Amino acid sequence: MTFSAHPEASAETSSSSAGIPDETRITRALRSVRLNHLIWLMILLLAALSRLWDLGSRALHHDESLHTYYSWVFSEGLGYVHHPMMHGPFLFHINALSYLLFGDSDYTSRLTAAVFGIVLVMLPWLLRGRAFLGMWGAMATSSLILVSPSLLYYSRFIRHDIFAIVGAMLLFIAVVRYLEKPASRWIILAVASVGFVVTTHEITFVNLALLAAFTGALIAWRVLPAALGIVAGSVILFLVVRAILSAAGVQSVPEIPWEDPDTGQVIDYLARSVIHPVIASAIAIGLLALVAIAWLLERQRPSGTSRIDGTLGLADPGSTAGRFATALRDGRAWGIGAIIGGSIFGLLYTSMFSNIGGLGSGTLGAIGYWLGQHDVQRGEQPWFYYLVLTPQYEYLAVLGTLSVSAGLAVWAWRHRQENLEQHRRFITLALAVWWALVMFLVLSWAGEKMPWLIVHFLLPMLIVTGGGIGLVCEWVESHSREWRRELAGRVLRWGGAIALLFASSFLLINWASSGPFVEIEGQLQRTIRDDIPGGWWIVFIPAIVAIGLIVAAVIRYGSRSGLTIASAAIGCLLLVLQVNAGWNLSYRDGDVPRDMLIYVQTSPDLHEAVGQLEQLSHKHTGGMDLTIHYSGATQWPLNWYFRDFDQRVLFHQLAEAPTAPVIIMAINEVGESEAERLENYTMYEMPLRWWIPEDQTYRGFAIAPEVRTEWRQNLQTDDPPPYSIFDVIGSIGRSAASLRDPGQQASLFRLIVHRELSAPIGSYTMRVYVHDDYRQDFERIRYADSV
Repeated sequence: MTFSAHPEASAETSSSSAGIPDETRITRALRSVRLNHLIWLMILLLAALSRLWDLGSRALHHDESLHTYYSWVFSEGLGYVHHPMMHGPFLFHINALSYLLFGDSDYTSRLTAAVFGIVLVMLPWLLRGRAFLGMWGAMATSSLILVSPSLLYYSRFIRHDIFAIVGAMLLFIAVVRYLEKPASRWIILAVASVGFVVTTHEITFVNLALLAAFTGALIAWRVLPAALGIVAGSVILFLVVRAILSAAGVQSVPEIPWEDPDTGQVIDYLARSVIHPVIASAIAIGLLALVAIAWLLERQRPSGTSRIDGTLGLADPGSTAGRFATALRDGRAWGIGAIIGGSIFGLLYTSMFSNIGGLGSGTLGAIGYWLGQHDVQRGEQPWFYYLVLTPQYEYLAVLGTLSVSAGLAVWAWRHRQENLEQHRRFITLALAVWWALVMFLVLSWAGEKMPWLIVHFLLPMLIVTGGGIGLVCEWVESHSREWRRELAGRVLRWGGAIALLFASSFLLINWASSGPFVEIEGQLQRTIRDDIPGGWWIVFIPAIVAIGLIVAAVIRYGSRSGLTIASAAIGCLLLVLQVNAGWNLSYRDGDVPRDMLIYVQTSPDLHEAVGQLEQLSHKHTGGMDLTIHYSGATQWPLNWYFRDFDQRVLFHQLAEAPTAPVIIMAINEVGESEAERLENYTMYEMPLRWWIPEDQTYRGFAIAPEVRTEWRQNLQTDDPPPYSIFDVIGSIGRSAASLRDPGQQASLFRLIVHRELSAPIGSYTMRVYVHDDYRQDFERIRYADSV
């Protein structure tokens, strides 16, 4: 593994760098106009096709309908006011613009997300320089983003997350490009990206904090290494003080008034927080640390020098500290970036200056609201949620990140006597590893965990994996043509045999696990076939032989060549499985929640019902003037789907003598009295939304003491809470041990590959009541549609 060691080298240069082999004919061909552009054009076309095709066939999710409805209201000229519950204002402004340009529909609702998804696929092009990912690494990263099931699905889903990660990627690019070669445009892009990304999602503040921590550590290591010790000591001191206060019975920090607080509540909360022992201790320790660092910096600053020149300016110009000093002197770039970023922030949060209060709700209000949601725990997802979610879909990212991160650690240890900052490729990948790790830990700690948040740590994982692939490709092309030809032959022979053997095991497991369904504890469960010759263990024979071939290849050709052969074989197989997972998730089963990534989804029956009511309205009114009453429990997504019905009426209590042609209610809203009042109506029942059975699918993996609902903390045993760390570790061990059972192995395989669940999908049912005067026409329409 080698990295560029020349910070002054341009990203666009083709000259060789220390530790990087001279370019061969392959790289020169890739840099040529025709081949290079052809590959990137192919990636672009595939990104556009995969993101834009069939966007509108899936009914809008509950959250999607909130976003689209208020965007539509905004586009109709009825205004928009930011509220932290629905994250940043960018989505609502860009979708309102989409409706004005292309009309309002399910397709155009997701069009903006899809376009940003395409942009995300192409952004690694800006990291194709040898100091970042390299040409091979950039192409690999774009390709990985292209085929990621999670990023594909949420590029076709109108939520804020796709906009947020595009902004985060732009900020990442600006920082690493500036560290490699200072230029005003990267400062402008970085500052403008901050202004933009803050208008998308509150998770941006985590991104900014982890980026500041990484660059701050690099600067401190160069300028004042003692600062790292002071920070570490401060954290340890705070933890000790916190433990002492907890033992003394000091209660937790004051509860955040997150639910539409007025000014008085906010002031009262701030006043109570400042004097709270835990917060006061944190502030005091933090101030002491800052004073100590400032004193040490001032002490070592040469007399007669400015604070910038006397601290940062003394560092190597090519170091992070030196680059930061250079950046601080570029006031013009900071000013331009601040004007662009500030304009984006100000215009969007104030809704073009119609809501000045948005400046507050978009900063302190947003942070306070979502910190307050930590204890609310919407969804009540356990601590291991992302740990079991991610490997079900992102095979390449998980294996690639673990492998490359280990390789980076080993390389850094071997070169610990060198100045690692000079190896820009290493710094780029290390920052991506840090980004992925911190974001994963923060989201796993947060009280509210949702599947769409996976994209925030998945993107840096794909950067790490793509960068690792690029390094391998560059190592291969650094050898002679004859050696590469020999390696290609070995990959075809040995790699082909390894891939064939693993594929054989896969097919055998697929066949052996496809036994009949048997009723177990009231549920139909798939069983293992009883006609397997020799028993379940034979399905692993080809895989065992494949592992033997890998070992033989390593012994015969060396560790690098042998592992390259194995990686190529296994990577190709995982790529096929991952593409299949993405296809099923986004195109075939996107409206049926058998996947953890789908979570809760509006039923496809709703699309059909709305279309039938539109036909009924045209038949009886000649337009969209049919009167439809629908209840508060069904308003999402019906507010969106009934937007064109001029006589729609949202109600929260059924009238004593209803006469509307159509009334829609949730099943739990219909009691005996409501049923009596609806005796002149014919009822049609259908699922409004449905969800994956979480308790039976994954919650039993381990004990989760932090979950608010006690019975959900432990789905393994009958032991009551409280639970210790040893109980949690023991529960993980029991889950691992259960995989010795062939039935558990088969069930896990069927879940990941075929999404076969161990329990029925849950649903929330709605009832469509059609007045008897309209029943005959409605049934003609309904049953004609079903033929």
